Amino acid sequence: MNCFMKGTEQLRLAVWMSGPDKLCTWFNNPWLEFTGRKIEQELGDGWMESLHPDDKESCLAIYNHGFDAREPFTLEYRLRRSDGEYRWIIDRGHPRYSSSGVFEGYIGSCLDITERKMVEFKHVEQMNFVSTLLHTIPLPVFYKDREGRYIGCNSAFENFIHIKFEDVKGKTVFDLSPRDIAEKYYEMDEALFNNPGTQRYEWIVKSLKGDLRFVIFNKATFNDHAGRAAGLIGVILDITDQKAYEEKITNLLNEKDFLLKEKEILLKEVHHRIKNNMSTISSLLHLQSDTVDDPAAVAALNDARARVLSMMIIYDKLYRSADFRNIEVRDYLVNLIYEIFATFPGRKNINIKHDVDDFILDSKVL
Repeated sequence: MNCFMKGTEQLRLAVWMSGPDKLCTWFNNPWLEFTGRKIEQELGDGWMESLHPDDKESCLAIYNHGFDAREPFTLEYRLRRSDGEYRWIIDRGHPRYSSSGVFEGYIGSCLDITERKMVEFKHVEQMNFVSTLLHTIPLPVFYKDREGRYIGCNSAFENFIHIKFEDVKGKTVFDLSPRDIAEKYYEMDEALFNNPGTQRYEWIVKSLKGDLRFVIFNKATFNDHAGRAAGLIGVILDITDQKAYEEKITNLLNEKDFLLKEKEILLKEVHHRIKNNMSTISSLLHLQSDTVDDPAAVAALNDARARVLSMMIIYDKLYRSADFRNIEVRDYLVNLIYEIFATFPGRKNINIKHDVDDFILDSKVL
């Protein structure tokens, strides 16, 4: 035993021994150097004075259970170093027996794992941050492994499909959705895994309550340590209300187009009838002028007929045009000149020259 004890000094590994009564009987120099205490202070349960107060209860529970069961045990606790800093220690204890098989207590070895624990704590902090972030996002978020099994989701996803994560974990789309919908999910997931990156498509989701929602899926793959696609993350955007608004707007636009066409037909009919009525009035004025001998009366009738002709031409243009509000002035004036010219006697001896700019005027102005 003395040779063994001396050998532990060379290992620079903190080692302790206890008797069958659970009280420690020996500590090697690396332990004493670490704690900065004398062996007399450590014997029995004195070593526990260097334990972090928050770790004493759990350490004693594992220590006593191992002793009572005569089984190996592993402890992780914070131990105060000689400079006052608490360091994380992993302590592995094994039962000792004499050559005749009599239980003599335990022997344990300790290793400082503070750096490893700091990495673990940092990882836990990061995971807690990611988890909090996911559950804060109002959009449904889920993630799956390479085999398409759900491995996580946020609260919004649970509420969206009306199911708890415990009932989702480890399941596939075929366990949660009707087959015709699930086959589309599977097809798109496989396409993404075969061509890693991002993916966006529009499809439907049916909750366990039977609600059917129109959605847009935004998905992306994530990689393992070797750079291979290990799974995917998906975000769901519910566009059901947007779809309903789009349909409503489409219906309104279709109704508007129908009403505009009806209005167009009605206006054309009105303009056509007005033009015909004015043509009748023009003819009556022409006939009346042929029966009157008074030059002043004839001039008045011809002037009235010219005014009617000008309005008749406007309505004729409106009837033939797709635009009921505007008139091309040059075309209108040229036609008006020749219509009025046709009412003059002796017009064969008259030549007409016109130079009119082409511009648009509101029909109300004309």
